[in-house]
Amino acid sequence: MSTNFVDVLVIGGGVIGLAIAKSFAAKGREVIVIEKENTFGAVTSSRNSGVIHAGVYYDKKSLKAKFCADGNSRMYKYCEKYNIPHVNTGKFIVATSSNEIPKLEEIYAKAKYNGVEGIKKVTGSYVASKEPLVECIEALFVPSSGIVDQNALMRSYLGELEENSGNIVFNSQFLNSEILDDKFRSTVLSDGEEIIIDSSVVIN
Repeated sequence: MSTNFVDVLVIGGGVIGLAIAKSFAAKGREVIVIEKENTFGAVTSSRNSGVIHAGVYYDKKSLKAKFCADGNSRMYKYCEKYNIPHVNTGKFIVATSSNEIPKLEEIYAKAKYNGVEGIKKVTGSYVASKEPLVECIEALFVPSSGIVDQNALMRSYLGELEENSGNIVFNSQFLNSEILDDKFRSTVLSDGEEIIIDSSVVIN
């Protein structure tokens, strides 16, 4: 059983794992990502809708409320910088009856508190002029919502990771980790062989 040392071990090569890994690598840290599948983002990350969330619904003072609006604008800037396919679609949140208006007001107040850029109240006729198949009496327009090609995004993250001397190892399943002195000792099953990886940091 071989033992290896790396500064940062990241478990999982999906969009979150790759984003974290490339950020560490950009700071000069030695990084290895272990991924149990034979390619990156093969589970959850390649099966989501690719929505660039605006931060509308998150509860005040939650971490999502704190970071989503800022992350939204950063995502568009990243996509433009690295030519990642994306569309800034915007979205309508509609009230189809008068008893839904108080809920719309509640959503609007939460979104404003969370720093959602450009959100505004619009009339049903305004919505109909943009989306004739949608019938409502009032709505919120959220201009910062959009979609991104998540596979292209992950390829870009992986490219940044590798450009900064980081690595991803496929067909490698994390088994367990323990703390020994001032480091983590993790056991990984890679191509049928158990490998020990010592690291300063483990990101799961």
